[in-house]
Amino acid sequence: MTGDKLILQTDQRPPVRLQNIKTLHNSKMLELKSYFNAISTLTEDIWNDIFPFFREEFLSKNEYFIRENEIARKIAFLKSGVVRAYFINNEGKEYNKQFFVGQSIIGAYSSLLTAQKNLIAQHALRV
Repeated sequence: MTGDKLILQTDQRPPVRLQNIKTLHNSKMLELKSYFNAISTLTEDIWNDIFPFFREEFLSKNEYFIRENEIARKIAFLKSGVVRAYFINNEGKEYNKQFFVGQSIIGAYSSLLTAQKNLIAQHALRV
């Protein structure tokens, strides 16, 4: 069984605008749209502008969303499942920083913004 995540790519231009965008809004992106609207309501024009930046992907159990020492290139909306964020100290001991439970936004934000290596790995515990 696979989990769901929606990815916001930061290193690519959006794909060609889809002809039937409202159908996709209703089927695959409704949860994402609801999540954003709970924070701050987006107009249909704004949603139509940002929608092409998203694509659906799946994260398998024990798959990493980002590893330590990688430079982040994306963030994701976790629709369901659990993702653990953790770091390893100099002695090799793991410390949990956070557990993301769907629905939430995951990703290495500081690495994404600074283009520096990520210090906190994120991987799927349950999908």
